[in-house]
Amino acid sequence: MPDLPEEPSDGTDGETGPDARVPWPLATGLGLQLAGMVLPGAVLIPTVVFRSASQPEEVVLWAVFASLVACGAPPRLQGG
Repeated sequence: MPDLPEEPSDGTDGETGPDARVPWPLATGLGLQLAGMVLPGAVLIPTVVFRSASQPEEVVLWAVFASLVACGAPPRLQGG
């Protein structure tokens, strides 16, 4: 039987847990996945809605821009 430590780890060693630092390749990959999931919805929804309402191209572009700003502002404000 393997030797077990006297006391269980409480997770404060800094290697695991919610305060652990995420390696940058993993953080970059997760960020790209999130952007890949959010951006199509932020672009497609206003495009479909405004085109089905027979709006001119300038209005569609403005709606897509406004949607991207609305999706990008909260994370920027939260991140500091």
